[in-house]
Amino acid sequence: MPQQLVAIDMGARRARAVVIEASLRKAEITGCHSIDIDPETDVAEMMWRKVHKALPAHIDSVVVNAPTRSLSMRLLAFPFEDARKIEASLDFELENQVPYNIEDIASTWTVSERGGGKSTILAAVMPREGLLQQIQYLQQAELEPRAMVVPSAALVELVPDDSSAMPLAVLSIGERETHLAVVHGGLKFARTIRAGGANIDRALAKMYGLTVEQAGVAKEAEASIVGENSTQDARAAALTVMEGLAPVVRGVAATIKSLPSEHAPTKILLTGGTSRLPGLAEYLSEKLGARVELLDLKSCLGEITCTAPLGPEYAEALAMALASFRRGRSMILNFRRGDLSYHGDLQVYRSEVVRIGVGLAIVLVLAIGGSILRYGLIAAEESKIRQGFCDASKRIINQEVCNPDRLIAILRGGSVDASEFQVPTYSASTIFEMMSSTIGADIDVKLEDVEIKVTGRPDDPDRISAKGEAADFETTEIIANRLKTHPCVQEVEVKDQSKARQSNRVNFKLFAKVTCAPGMTPMTEVETADTATELSAADEESEMDRDSEQVPEDM
Repeated sequence: MPQQLVAIDMGARRARAVVIEASLRKAEITGCHSIDIDPETDVAEMMWRKVHKALPAHIDSVVVNAPTRSLSMRLLAFPFEDARKIEASLDFELENQVPYNIEDIASTWTVSERGGGKSTILAAVMPREGLLQQIQYLQQAELEPRAMVVPSAALVELVPDDSSAMPLAVLSIGERETHLAVVHGGLKFARTIRAGGANIDRALAKMYGLTVEQAGVAKEAEASIVGENSTQDARAAALTVMEGLAPVVRGVAATIKSLPSEHAPTKILLTGGTSRLPGLAEYLSEKLGARVELLDLKSCLGEITCTAPLGPEYAEALAMALASFRRGRSMILNFRRGDLSYHGDLQVYRSEVVRIGVGLAIVLVLAIGGSILRYGLIAAEESKIRQGFCDASKRIINQEVCNPDRLIAILRGGSVDASEFQVPTYSASTIFEMMSSTIGADIDVKLEDVEIKVTGRPDDPDRISAKGEAADFETTEIIANRLKTHPCVQEVEVKDQSKARQSNRVNFKLFAKVTCAPGMTPMTEVETADTATELSAADEESEMDRDSEQVPEDM
């Protein structure tokens, strides 16, 4: 079943949510929701319930942004690289930099830079009471989050994969807040500036005598940052827009200036709802001294498909959704860790899991040690029994025999004859050669699966078994008769004769027993038989000659 992952970016007057539906085969953005919030009438719990009603009925995982009004970012330096030492020292280091006691703060951190035995840590701090209250409101609205992340830090997920080698920044200018993330092979710094598009609305309202709401509508319809060649009214409106943007420009410029030169961004990716303002990218590029480009959010999705309209105003929500989808609970600067972890996460039970793991490891080591000890005891007992068997055989037959099978064979035979254990004087190839010579090349036969067992003992004949294919039934009889003529062949048997339907040839099985006289081999018998045949033929020829010589005398 597909999993529904929801990331919610809660603002002062509007909540935006991105829904990702993920399965084993694909992931897809199925919805982008914008919910208006009235801070005067919507109390905290009612506000979250209102958001929940606009979302899918079934939600598996929720990620929300941490409240930024009470959030503070700090860069800390440590003279070591060990993560455990950093974790142990972090709260004490932060206590000297924030106006809270250690037990009254919630913190999260990530490594910004590490090397040479030193570490630079980017830490986020906020009051613990405010975070717990926010979690309680979300629980009551049935939207308990797995993660509460710093929204500016989540913007690192919007950096294209091919841009990791160069320092760059992602700048999201929203309605009331501007989020900045500096990335160079990883997150180097993140900051939230409490200024945004609403500052432009107030500047336009003051300039033209409008309400803030009317100025906001006019800004979205007509406002732009134009050049020197435009009309006087257009330049006046552009100067007013620049005046409203001044807090954002100052905050971003100060942040970039405070960074080490090697991490100062050479390119800034611009997003957020205010990025729709015409001419904004060029204006910021001139003021910040870096190339500013509009960011296409769909280019950051990777393998995730998108069927919903995805505008730049969803940048923070999309960044948090991508962080949850790609990193799980290991999202950067997530406040739900330690005792504040989501109760469905393993981190809550980490200490118990560690204790159980240690216990299981001890049991496993003891089991392995017990098995080794038991094996050693059994091996020693087996060695003792084997030696007792050898001693018993020496007492019985006056010879030490440690092989039980050999001792039983000796006892059955009644005597110990060394010839019974001699190595055979010929091999299976010798018997095979004898078969080939005896059958002869003139016989139309094909043998396969030939198995020859050579025992080398006079009381246990050698055995031949094979499958064959002959021209006809008479051929099989000729093969059996020729093998029987050999002095070493004791028995020959042809079985399972059958005629093949297609080839009309005879299939059969051949079995034979071979035993040669002492000092002789199957091939010796063949050679002797051939010599006797030749002498016999010579005797017959000489006798015929004598008979032919006697014929004239009788005549």
